[in-house]
Amino acid sequence: MNRRFGVLALLAAVALASSLWLAFTLLDGCPNDFHVRGEICLSDGTHLAPSSGVRIPDAQTGLDNRWTLRAEVLLVGALIAGGLAFAASRSVGPRSADKARIQVGALRQTLQTDRQARTEELVAERQTEVTRLGRYPHLYARWMSGSSGDAIAAPATVAAVTTVPGAITLLVSHGMWSTWTRLAIGHERDARMARAEGLKSGAPDAYVPEFESALQAITQAAFALDGWYGATHTVLYDGRERKPTGMSGGQLLESLRRAIGKKTLESGSLTDDVTWLFPSRGAAVHHEPKATTGSEHPLASGIVPEEYARFKAEEATRAINMMRSVSEGCLATPTPALRAWSEQARGLPSELFEMMPSPGSSADSD
Repeated sequence: MNRRFGVLALLAAVALASSLWLAFTLLDGCPNDFHVRGEICLSDGTHLAPSSGVRIPDAQTGLDNRWTLRAEVLLVGALIAGGLAFAASRSVGPRSADKARIQVGALRQTLQTDRQARTEELVAERQTEVTRLGRYPHLYARWMSGSSGDAIAAPATVAAVTTVPGAITLLVSHGMWSTWTRLAIGHERDARMARAEGLKSGAPDAYVPEFESALQAITQAAFALDGWYGATHTVLYDGRERKPTGMSGGQLLESLRRAIGKKTLESGSLTDDVTWLFPSRGAAVHHEPKATTGSEHPLASGIVPEEYARFKAEEATRAINMMRSVSEGCLATPTPALRAWSEQARGLPSELFEMMPSPGSSADSD
């Protein structure tokens, strides 16, 4: 009887020790359809980057620490050890059973203490990471184009931190306004190039490529400012979230006043630019064809439909210069309400600012 108790107790200890060893030596891994590359996981699927043509992974993520699997291993080990310990206690008399219960209690206490120590270690490690991300919230994933040198910036912003026993969850988001800005900058450049090529070629339909690029640049600039309005709404309006409705030009002007100050807003052409941009965006997105006498165009020998005259390289440059003024104001003259956001996001507006054409650029200068 004593031999049976010894065997069962030994098996219980082995099961518990094995689960502890397996849980804490389990290697980090990648999710399904991902593979390891250094310290990160890259998706097996790839796609071509729109601006550079370089093939890049569809997604990337950090190595999975497998805490759920580790916890499950510990739980299974504890259940097996507990079952063996219970069987051992049933195989001995009352006095030996009391000793067995004490041993099982000690094992459980050891397990609880070990798990608590590991949890505290994990919290400390993740808290260090949270502190770093909180100080530098915009992390850039770049795929450089060998031809143009442009970069695709994908900032991940820490929105919140949720702590539960044994884990820390980082809630992140991506500011879509930065993507729309980058796209608008590229299409404005294409519109100016189309103007220059059209003047050289003299083709009768040379104004069409310019129209297509300018149309995208102007609408994307409006989308970018709409996204900027949403990205800064909470800090500019005392923590209130943006309502799930569209933004008007008046609402954007009020946010700009709160963000860069009334003096900066009224010192340039921003007010007139906002008044011009959003009706142009509306005319493109909610278009209703109307027959008119047409308009002249620098690349046309006669008249062209009003739409082609409304979306030209000059208007695309005006939209980008407007965004340049907004970025410059956010960086140079932020109000107290925007200052913390401006400091945290400084890297991305600065990069986009450098990608934009100089204020002196025009359609005919190319």
